[in-house]
Amino acid sequence: MEHASAKPRPLRLPLGRHKKCVALHTDTYLRLRAFAQQHDLSWSGAIHELLRTHPAIALPSLLQARQAAAAQRSEPPTSATQP
Repeated sequence: MEHASAKPRPLRLPLGRHKKCVALHTDTYLRLRAFAQQHDLSWSGAIHELLRTHPAIALPSLLQARQAAAAQRSEPPTSATQP
């Protein structure tokens, strides 16, 4: 009689009303990590951005909005009343 194998670890764990993914394929992990590092985002921020900009969802990019706001802050203010 063979011993029953250990129960495999679940791929998702409960986290409140959501499920937390605890396993990714290596290629997905590497690309997500590179995207997060390139744009200085957290993992959840990177996933959120990628989901928003997916063609099936087609929401505006929050990353582009953040970059535009930063560029606007770095521009010198123009005065409307110049002599």
